[in-house]
Amino acid sequence: MFELTGVVSRTRPVSWDGRFPGRGPPTLSPPVGNSRGAPQRAPRAAGSGRRGRWAFPTVAVSLAVLTTGANLATPLYRLYGAEFGFSSLVVTALFAVYSIAVIPSLLVFGPLSDVIGRRGILLAAVVVAALASVCFALADGVGQLFAARILQGLALGAVQGTATAALIDQEPRGDRFRAARVATAANLSGSAAGPLVGGLLAQYTSPGLVIPFLLEAVLLGVAFGALLLLVPPSPAPGGRWRPRRPAVPPGLGRLFSAAALTAALSWAVTSLFLALLPSYLAQQLGAGNAALAGVAVSLMLGLAAGAQPALRRLGTARAQAVGLGLLLVGTLGLLVAAGIASLPVLLLACVVSGLGHGLTFGAALAEVSEASPANRRGELISAFQVVAFLGSGIPVVGVGAMAEYGDLLSAVQVFVVVTSIGCLGALAALVLRSRRRRGRARTPLPLDPATASLVPRPAREEAS
Repeated sequence: MFELTGVVSRTRPVSWDGRFPGRGPPTLSPPVGNSRGAPQRAPRAAGSGRRGRWAFPTVAVSLAVLTTGANLATPLYRLYGAEFGFSSLVVTALFAVYSIAVIPSLLVFGPLSDVIGRRGILLAAVVVAALASVCFALADGVGQLFAARILQGLALGAVQGTATAALIDQEPRGDRFRAARVATAANLSGSAAGPLVGGLLAQYTSPGLVIPFLLEAVLLGVAFGALLLLVPPSPAPGGRWRPRRPAVPPGLGRLFSAAALTAALSWAVTSLFLALLPSYLAQQLGAGNAALAGVAVSLMLGLAAGAQPALRRLGTARAQAVGLGLLLVGTLGLLVAAGIASLPVLLLACVVSGLGHGLTFGAALAEVSEASPANRRGELISAFQVVAFLGSGIPVVGVGAMAEYGDLLSAVQVFVVVTSIGCLGALAALVLRSRRRRGRARTPLPLDPATASLVPRPAREEAS
């Protein structure tokens, strides 16, 4: 199928299916994905009866519960460090081992869900996440913490691409854009709730390093039952499956690369806040309260989730551009807060970075989700998430290592410089991409003299 633009339509692509006569009008169809965020309609979800009505919210809430558990320990690592005697380098290693476990899990279970269906993968992820919570609750040394983080990484890797694909499959009206926004909101809401709940329970209950994970285990049990009872088994094409390298479908390379780069930058900034904010508060501002650290991180991620309704109004391209600018300002604010030891400036940096993260990651995921073909949806979204997790893991480990052998302020300064260059590069790529699109929209398509009909452009040109 080819897409036509220009003299027929300047705002929406037109589909050419090769079946109507040359003199007849072309048939309009929804776009595969565009920078203005117009929704694409997917086939109606299977199981659309009484049981199917609850499938969409059940998957969304389950994703939020899983991401809550993965972030419960964020404000607690300083307490673990005092109890087990480890440094900030071990904290960054705990974040790194999580990312290392997430990536192979994404590469295996996202594509696997395209073959065997989504529900079985989601149920298995909930069980593994519950085991991780038990490991945290029973931890009496660093080894159990690493084991718990590995299990959390495996669970979240299995659920990230699969849950997003399941939400697209189960969206009642087949609106892929809405499904991608809900997936991002669920992910970020859980990520925001985790540090807040963990910090408050650790600070004001006893035993503070046990209660948060027992609560998470109970919630995961409820999520397991809800998924089993309320989510119908999704139809799967079947066939044999074998591990393979992630691949982007033809024609989507430029779109995927730009969106993945934006997501990686977004998560790099966010992960720095998540990993180092508790220590940053203690060292630079003299604030060692676990609840305060949890509130600061939760504020950032909660605002990221709250930014999702703005995506449709802004459009995906503009949302990414605005978000990248906010991330740049937020990282500079983090540096200023360290220099003048100001808690209000630090909280303002959290607010700005949170809004930037919500816009950039949400818009990038929406672009990829809208463009994903149904039979490779789990694979493509999982590949996107792999790039995002690489962006979250590698910079944080580098900053942690520099802080261990130097000082935290110098490490953050290096991070700000690198991140600023990346944000400016991504902004430049977005501007060039938008100009190419506008240029194609203004260029009328030639007419075929034999049929007096429009000559279609190659699909790969439109996907760029």
